[in-house]
Amino acid sequence: MKFIHSQFVVIALFAALMCSPVLASEKDWTQTNESGFGDADNTSTTLFKIWGQLYAVTDNIHGVQAYHYDSADGFWEEVMSWGFLDDSDNVAVSAKIKIRCNAVFLAFTNEVTGAQIWQLEDIGSQGHILRATQVNYDGFGNSGYASVLHLLKLNNRILA
Repeated sequence: MKFIHSQFVVIALFAALMCSPVLASEKDWTQTNESGFGDADNTSTTLFKIWGQLYAVTDNIHGVQAYHYDSADGFWEEVMSWGFLDDSDNVAVSAKIKIRCNAVFLAFTNEVTGAQIWQLEDIGSQGHILRATQVNYDGFGNSGYASVLHLLKLNNRILA
């Protein structure tokens, strides 16, 4: 019984440290983008980092949008070259997983042709050039599968 009690105390202490409130006034926050990246239809943002470069993909009823943060200039610039951006039916990022420092997988909700999973991979110099490749058939062959809830890496495979 004492062993279980000790585990509980350690877990409780860990939870207390992790859940301690940090007041916004204690941090020096600075907004780096225009609200909604200038588009009121952008409702939420998924952030990820590849080779120290910060990217954002926004959910939007007219199709997702992607941005790269240029830390030298302090500005966000829109990314136009990724294939999933050409499909306006990809309206939301439903899941993401980073598998190594130079790649990330994003799953998109698409109620027309079905969910899509895309791999973004660094093909340039340290995250400056990313290639987007769709790695599944739309909706896994069934347009009724509109969304992916989770992505998981298992034995060097991505499971959805």
